[in-house]
Amino acid sequence: EAPVHRALSSSMARILIVKSCPLHVGTGGTVPGRVEGNFGDLKAELESLSSLQHPRLVHILGHAQTNRHLHFLLENVPHGSLSGHLSSFGALGGSSLVKTIRGISEGLGFLHSRSPPVPHGNLKSS
Repeated sequence: EAPVHRALSSSMARILIVKSCPLHVGTGGTVPGRVEGNFGDLKAELESLSSLQHPRLVHILGHAQTNRHLHFLLENVPHGSLSGHLSSFGALGGSSLVKTIRGISEGLGFLHSRSPPVPHGNLKSS
């Protein structure tokens, strides 16, 4: 899992989340993590995902690249991740569980309604 940090953007006057993925050289060029492929394709996909706007999706605000990392600039979600909430407070129940499942379903429905549908391989059940 790539490290995630909070950062203050002075130019945007807001707090951002920065996810830093180490870069490695694969057969198709420089790509994040252990994935091998075309780095240009990854950047094109990132720009495509950046255009998605829905209240149930974390917005990708941009990216930056250094020699060793690709940094994803993400919207700060004030209440954190579902995984973080579950780690801190345990399992959801009752109306909180229903509200969470409804929100996830709305986000997935939006992704699946795109043409072509948007892959969502980063969903985790943790």
